[in-house]
Amino acid sequence: QRRDRDGPPLWPLHAGAHRRATAADATAEEVGAPPALTGLAWAMAVTAAEAAARRRLRSRARAWLAAYAVVATIAAAAAPRLRRRRRLPGAFWVGIPLVLGGYQAGRALAGDRPSGPPPEPAGLELVALAAVVAPAEELAWGGQVEPRLGVVATAVLFALKHVIVDGRRRRAPGLALFWLGLGLVRSRSPRLALALHVAVNAGGVLLGHATGRDSF
Repeated sequence: QRRDRDGPPLWPLHAGAHRRATAADATAEEVGAPPALTGLAWAMAVTAAEAAARRRLRSRARAWLAAYAVVATIAAAAAPRLRRRRRLPGAFWVGIPLVLGGYQAGRALAGDRPSGPPPEPAGLELVALAAVVAPAEELAWGGQVEPRLGVVATAVLFALKHVIVDGRRRRAPGLALFWLGLGLVRSRSPRLALALHVAVNAGGVLLGHATGRDSF
């Protein structure tokens, strides 16, 4: 152990400084605002961005492309150094079935039915929903809102966003279940959550065009 000329070993001082630096790093991402307020602000901003795009653009898919390209860019640039996610119980055996079937189950329980055929070409909707919206929602809702508010609160806000934008209240239970499933999976594997999100959105587009019943 290295000592100074008249004092004790220097390594305890270095260890204490390292612990202080680590603690500072762990809390740096929330300096300036409480985590809950920051998460709520993100939820409101995403909702406002999509609502504004939908009002300005007559094409639903092009509105998604415009809004969520901006959302993804900002969320990726603002990604904080968040604490490690807590692994939730039932992450896979409860989460995956909810991701794959929660939306449909929730809609059925609420008495929601498809209102008509998809309004735009399948290719455009696939690009919008699978290639842009799903990754953007993972970055914004999964990366900015959920770590600060928790899975359940984020699922409620995610469903509420769709109600505000689309005005279809009966879709809310299914959307909340869908996000709850994603949150469970994400606690174990964010990459798997992203892959499932993309696959479900793509599958919904293809099923909607195959059956002539819009899923979104």
